[in-house]
Amino acid sequence: VHYIMNCAANVDFNERIDGAMTTNCRGPMRMLAIANRCTNLLAYVHVSTAYVNCNRPNKSLIPEELPQCAADGEQVLAEITQLSPPQLEARSAELLQKEGYPNTYTFTKAMGEKLLCKHHGRIPVGIV
Repeated sequence: VHYIMNCAANVDFNERIDGAMTTNCRGPMRMLAIANRCTNLLAYVHVSTAYVNCNRPNKSLIPEELPQCAADGEQVLAEITQLSPPQLEARSAELLQKEGYPNTYTFTKAMGEKLLCKHHGRIPVGIV
């Protein structure tokens, strides 16, 4: 295997945060684990969405950099596994408001990209 392309995502804008994080945060990390086992890998390509930048001011330029998201993806992933459904809803609303994201899709896609960049190690990763 020379290339891996991950375009899988949960695109339901109103998915409960635990479900969205399973696909949009854990999914890229699972693909990265597969990539680490590929000895001839030249690139892991992750498909983003322009919506990861929806928390930027209107008409602002969008630089080619990671989305603006201060939340720690690993901490949020660990935290949500401990919450009941009503607690998940409340925590989700808090995170979305704090980070400026309108829905769980945009927030979890941004967090997935940050996790991927944090953990890619020797794997060449491109986000398109």
